[in-house]
Amino acid sequence: MENVTLKVVYYDQNMFNRDYGELFASRYPNIDVEVLPITYYSNPQNNGVDSISQYIITNQPDVVLLRDIDLITLSQKKELVNLSFLIKEEKYDLSTMLPSVIDLIRKLGDGDIYGLAPTFENTALFYNKDIFDKAGIDYPVDNMTWKDVLLLSQRFNGNESAYGFYKGKNSSLFNFVIKRIGYLSGINFYNAKDKKITLNTAFWKSIFEQVIEGYHNKSLFLDTNQEIKSRYKFSDEVDIVYGSNLFVKGKAAMTIDSIALASDIEKAQQALKNITPMNWAVVTMPVDPLNPDETTALHLNQIFSINAKSQNIEAAWELIKFINGEEWAKLKSKSSSVLLTRFENMKEMYGHDIEAFYKLKPNGKFYNSDGLPDAFHKEFNALGNEEILKVIQGTSTLEDALIEIEKNGQVILNKYVQ
Repeated sequence: MENVTLKVVYYDQNMFNRDYGELFASRYPNIDVEVLPITYYSNPQNNGVDSISQYIITNQPDVVLLRDIDLITLSQKKELVNLSFLIKEEKYDLSTMLPSVIDLIRKLGDGDIYGLAPTFENTALFYNKDIFDKAGIDYPVDNMTWKDVLLLSQRFNGNESAYGFYKGKNSSLFNFVIKRIGYLSGINFYNAKDKKITLNTAFWKSIFEQVIEGYHNKSLFLDTNQEIKSRYKFSDEVDIVYGSNLFVKGKAAMTIDSIALASDIEKAQQALKNITPMNWAVVTMPVDPLNPDETTALHLNQIFSINAKSQNIEAAWELIKFINGEEWAKLKSKSSSVLLTRFENMKEMYGHDIEAFYKLKPNGKFYNSDGLPDAFHKEFNALGNEEILKVIQGTSTLEDALIEIEKNGQVILNKYVQ
């Protein structure tokens, strides 16, 4: 192959060199990589697909960085190279890549492969074994439902100087229920077909009841940093290192998070040598009881695809093979805090089993892919937060709150959806 310069869409040149470029250059000295900064998600229209198409026309990259949801439209519009033929022709080994990731990519491409993803993102349920042991409570297990998790958390009731469940920061109780519990259970508050808000149902009422009860009895932490400061006193050193994450501080029995939490725990413990290491473990994300082997949390944010109009398809394919290959995965597994699609290279992290992140299959539903604008979500969330706060304060019933949210939420929706 003659000397070639590939135009590759990525975050910036330095990040590409660090993540892939330096090693690739040592193996393929005749292929230079020019990075085109990714800009098409900064002001997305139609979930970014329109702006990606325009970006490709304007900049003519050889290799494009995409999310899972982008593959559907771009492959249908024939803007990407169908890699299925190249994979078959060269017998490129997919057998050590996570089958559920490959299956998802095929599903998005209507049976064909229009890109490959070296990593994926997922969420799991972390738990602190020491807190469970101290309370004499059995550990969580794989394939629990949200109802199971919330009931388990309520067995703590703050009696062990720890919350049963910490939902994370920067999210209100209302958002936590509809965007985490509901979404990850495969239940949406918005019926796109009928253009209706649907919240006044037995499912939503049951979940809100459990969460509000947990909030009242202190088994769930769902508030601001002020509650941390009033309930738990930490040294300035601990606060600086740990931030406001109660699970990392050892003050919550369970939480849901990405694999990045494992790195946060490790960094905090390295910074504070006199702190007893946390005995943490993970099980699968809570599931929909009707689909116990699936999750909505698994998604792909780094799919590498080839522009159908590229003049350097051969070199672009060499880059994609390398990025998704065994050599890169083995090297990355020694220092990575991401989930590798070549799963044989990553069974544990910091000495902890992380296979729970690999067990559930993606169900193909996408977070925030309802097509509703951010302005709607902002208004709707404000309404929901206000009504649920009334329930917490005892000035409204949950039944009345759900009726109000559904009724006034529909008014808000009608402004944005015709």
